[in-house]
Amino acid sequence: GMADKEKGIRNHEGVAFNLSSGSQPFGAVAVLQLAQQGKLKLSDTVGTHLTGFAREIAEQVTIHHLLTTTSGLSDSEMDLQRIFHSREEVHEFFRRWTRQAKLVAVPGAGFNTHSDGAGAALNIAAQIVEAVTGTTYWDYIQEHIFGRCGMSGSGFYTRPQWLTDEHIAH
Repeated sequence: GMADKEKGIRNHEGVAFNLSSGSQPFGAVAVLQLAQQGKLKLSDTVGTHLTGFAREIAEQVTIHHLLTTTSGLSDSEMDLQRIFHSREEVHEFFRRWTRQAKLVAVPGAGFNTHSDGAGAALNIAAQIVEAVTGTTYWDYIQEHIFGRCGMSGSGFYTRPQWLTDEHIAH
């Protein structure tokens, strides 16, 4: 197939693709690295590292629940047509969006699907990585996972990069 049909660029081994939910394992690796280093525990609750969440989420939902999609959270609606213009805008949007999540089931009692809480859970885990490391989630993943694995073409690209960089498929 084509990486960029308009420009006539074919897919090849150097083309980067948007992984969307396929990027979930990288968040888990980041959290597990930090746990291995003793910087957090999987039994830590959301409130151990973050503020602004409903009390029941802050006190009952653990990092383990977030990573295993057993948080009991329900996502709030999201405008899927929204276009972000900066990393800061994306960061602030997800900070606010995750704090709108609701606890609708007992944490640990069952599995969430991608449409009912997994998005908030994974974004909360990313925010915990940021709180613990003092850097953005994207920069942490770039340095400590992509970089260490030699994944030099991988990254969290901005819209302008996606539109102009010929190595990113769209």
